Amino acid sequence: MGHRQGSARPSRPDSFGDEGNDGLTPKGGKDRTGEDPNPLYQTLNDMADAAREGDCTFGDLVDRIGSRGFGPLLIFCAAIVMLPTGAIPGVPALAGGAIIVIAVQLLVGSGRPWLPSRLRRLTLSERKLDAAIEKGRPAARFIGAFVSPRAGALASGPVSLRVAALALLMAGLLLIPLGFVPLVPFLMGVPVLVIGMAMTARDGAAMVVGLLLFILPGWMLYRTLAPDIGMWIS
Repeated sequence: MGHRQGSARPSRPDSFGDEGNDGLTPKGGKDRTGEDPNPLYQTLNDMADAAREGDCTFGDLVDRIGSRGFGPLLIFCAAIVMLPTGAIPGVPALAGGAIIVIAVQLLVGSGRPWLPSRLRRLTLSERKLDAAIEKGRPAARFIGAFVSPRAGALASGPVSLRVAALALLMAGLLLIPLGFVPLVPFLMGVPVLVIGMAMTARDGAAMVVGLLLFILPGWMLYRTLAPDIGMWIS
């Protein structure tokens, strides 16, 4: 991977707590239990760490984020389609493929995220990734304020995870063919983001909200496939 030579990079906060610590979050970005209080912001930090090293592959980002489980990886997939990077040709399809792979692993009860080598080798521009991350930080701070551990069984129970996996599978299948349509990547990304944050923070209320947000993508999938299904049946 290439490194940028002779140019000073602007300093970036290393964690949620380092940027204007307001006293609610200890410096260092973790709460008193040692958990990340804002999983979305922490995922952006992980992406920023990878971007510091130059153009990075999708696999580089997955290695940094996926070690913390499926939740942060879903947050990452949602973030790259909701941020300006989602306008880059091929990125929504890339994220959609990754979401499908994650959904299948959740359905079969896999314990650790895995992605095929073809997805891992795809490269993301350092400059575009860096700019998108910085634009997403204010929204990350705002969204993270509404997530906290509660009703953990709804966020991590086997039934909830499999229902979420089916919803995620639908989102991934929609992103691949429709990712180039304006606003579609964002609409697909929102429920994926909420479910990823729910899984990371063990927030059962957020899980329920995320599943309800899939009603619109479900309707879009029905409108997309219904004509073909009708022709096939007839």
